[in-house]
Amino acid sequence: MCRDGQSIGEVVRRIRSSNASLIALDGLPGAGKSTLAVKLSALLNVRSVHLDDYLVRNSPGFIDHLDYEELQHALSGPAVIVEGVCMLDVLDRMGLRPDQFVYLRAPFSARYLDTSHPLVREVRAYTERAHPVDRATFVLVRSESGQKPLGIRKRGQAELDAFVSRNRSRLARVLASVGVVTLIAGTLAVVTGAPGQGDSPFRIVGLDFSVPEIGVMTMLASGLSIFLACSAVSQTRRRSSSSRR
Repeated sequence: MCRDGQSIGEVVRRIRSSNASLIALDGLPGAGKSTLAVKLSALLNVRSVHLDDYLVRNSPGFIDHLDYEELQHALSGPAVIVEGVCMLDVLDRMGLRPDQFVYLRAPFSARYLDTSHPLVREVRAYTERAHPVDRATFVLVRSESGQKPLGIRKRGQAELDAFVSRNRSRLARVLASVGVVTLIAGTLAVVTGAPGQGDSPFRIVGLDFSVPEIGVMTMLASGLSIFLACSAVSQTRRRSSSSRR
């Protein structure tokens, strides 16, 4: 069994000598499975199949939402490499077992995955249940050097997203409160300043504004605050609904 540190050349030689007809490639999202599958396909002169191509559009999950009939057809015939997440469970649904099973590790990518994403949660549950690394014939490690895999977020963005996600409800309440207060203040400014509309007692950035004009701008700002508060509440509800599924 090839473990961490094995070269692709060694893996290719051993797969070729085994005359394998179904070669499966597994790993976390963004690990680089598609790129590796294309490379192995060229080196071994076999077809490559990508599970993502058989995922029903706009699906809420992965394993339960593949077109298994089309996928089974794609995997029939000559030797083929198939790559994707949750590989062992997907093949088990079709009653298949890989002749060679490759697992691609990318430790740097795992640190930046969005753990709140439904697909990431599904893959992690599969990994903890099926232990694909322990069952792999070959385990390759992708170094952090080179191109960042698709779907990996930068550390700063990940931390900011996590903070916003944790405090979204609080942020919505603050924005709503600010919106209501500024709406009242703007309305009072418009009403009480109406008699002196011709005067421009305030100078802001070199421009003169009357009390009613400042009131109107304050009301517009309050509308933006209330809109942002509603958006935050809506996103919180969608995330809660998604986590329950």
